[in-house]
Amino acid sequence: MKQLGQNMIRGSWGRALPALLLTGWGPFILLLTVSANASLVLNGDFSTGDLTSWDYTGSPAVGGMVPSDAFTFSAQLNSSQSISQTIATTIGDSYAFSFYFSSGPLNPACQFTASFGQQAVFASHDATVPWEFMSFTVLAADSSETIQFTAQSSPDFYYYVTGIEVNDLGVVVPEPSTILFGVLLLLPFGAGAVRFFRAERVV
Repeated sequence: MKQLGQNMIRGSWGRALPALLLTGWGPFILLLTVSANASLVLNGDFSTGDLTSWDYTGSPAVGGMVPSDAFTFSAQLNSSQSISQTIATTIGDSYAFSFYFSSGPLNPACQFTASFGQQAVFASHDATVPWEFMSFTVLAADSSETIQFTAQSSPDFYYYVTGIEVNDLGVVVPEPSTILFGVLLLLPFGAGAVRFFRAERVV
C-alpha cells in the first residue's frame, strides 16, 4: 500500500488529487455549481409588444395568444417567417434553451423549427399543439450563437412562441449516482495517500 501511495504521489495529478481531497477542496472538484444567471435573450417574452431586439424575415406579428397570465404577448409566425437573435456565449459551456410553443390545426406541409447555432433542437409537424414548455441543453461551439425560430405554413395558419430564454449552465452537473460512484472510486486512493504521508513521517 505504501508503494501504491508513492506511485500516486509521483504523478502531477496523483500529487494534487489526494491533497485537494484531504484539505476540504474535494467537494469543489466533485460538485460543480450551476450559475443562476439571468436569461441572455432580450425581449424573450415580447413584453415590448413588438419584435424589439429580434431580427426577422417576412412579417411576423406579436399578439395576445399566451400560455398563462404570466405572459402578455407571443410572436406569431407563418408562411416562411422567422425570428432570430444572436447572443454572446462561452465556447464549451452548456446552456439551457427554453421556450413556450403552441400551434393550431396543421396540414402535412406545415413545420416549425427551433435552433441554437447549428443545432436544430426542435421540429413540429403535429396538429393542434396546445401550449407546451420546451427545454433543451445545448453546447456553445462559438463565442456567439444565434437562436432561431422558423415557420413553414399556409398564410392562414400561425405558430406561437414566447418565454424564450437561454441560461448559461457553465458545466452540466453530474447525476448524484455518478458523483457517489466517483467518490467511492477515489476513496482507496485517498486512503493510500494518508498512509503514505504517515509512513513518510515515521521514517
